[in-house]
Amino acid sequence: MDGERFDALTRALAAPGGSRRRLLGGLAAAAAVLLGGLRTEDAAAHDALGACRKIEDRQRRRRCVRQAKAHNARHCGAELCPTGTFCCDDQRQVCCPTGSECCSPGPGTGSCCAGDSRCGRPIGDDDGAHVCCPEERQWATSTGGVRCCPAGTRANEGVDSDNGQCCPEERWCGGVCCGDAAPVCVDPGTQTCCTEAATCGTACCQPGESCVDGQCRACPSGETPCGDACCAKHEACRDGACVAVCPSGSGGVHNGSFVACEVDGGIQCHCNACGTRCRSGEACCSVGCRYVVTTCAGHGF
Repeated sequence: MDGERFDALTRALAAPGGSRRRLLGGLAAAAAVLLGGLRTEDAAAHDALGACRKIEDRQRRRRCVRQAKAHNARHCGAELCPTGTFCCDDQRQVCCPTGSECCSPGPGTGSCCAGDSRCGRPIGDDDGAHVCCPEERQWATSTGGVRCCPAGTRANEGVDSDNGQCCPEERWCGGVCCGDAAPVCVDPGTQTCCTEAATCGTACCQPGESCVDGQCRACPSGETPCGDACCAKHEACRDGACVAVCPSGSGGVHNGSFVACEVDGGIQCHCNACGTRCRSGEACCSVGCRYVVTTCAGHGF
């Protein structure tokens, strides 16, 4: 700004009296000069507050100071940031939009945090540089500051969990963090977490229930749940499927061999070969089904 324009601006702002229209016109002219009229070579040396110090009227001086501070905030090294921005890094001449946050301000380190992002130090790295942290990863400290959870996690503030301040993304469940005891989120709407074994659609099956077609159901008396089915008494659950397991043929009453046979779409235990099924009270002996009270051996079979 040349000396004549500077003096004229000072006199215009400092002159007493005058109409409101004249006053507003003077302020508008001052703003135009202060906010938009600097050349590149003037930006580093010019201090817009200097003009305001010469204004005796307090109300005018306050307005001038407000405009001057906004103007000075646009000084960025040897350049002047565009209107509606402020300087965040004068070395790299980084200008941030008004209303955004400047993270790690200083020579060569400043960056603009856009939107709902805020500047915070990473959690777990007390000596690390501040970073622009997205809203879902922001942990608010008791002093009003921000710590930032790592990428792939969410801030877990106010939620009881054994995962600490940051919750792994895959365990985030509609505002709560699924802990180690029940790490699977099945329904974010109801914040329901399950164990792997109990997961069934959007619900958790209770002990004694089996998941069938995405719904938990209780097995009939004497049967046990297994994957999406219920195993009968002579069946065992192997890798999520019911497998026929007949009684052992060694010792005791049964010294024959039980065989699992498919009959009418189901599984039955037959004696030594399919087609021979012992009746109630009979034992499967090496020679077939026999009614005995102790063992097959020693009865001439």
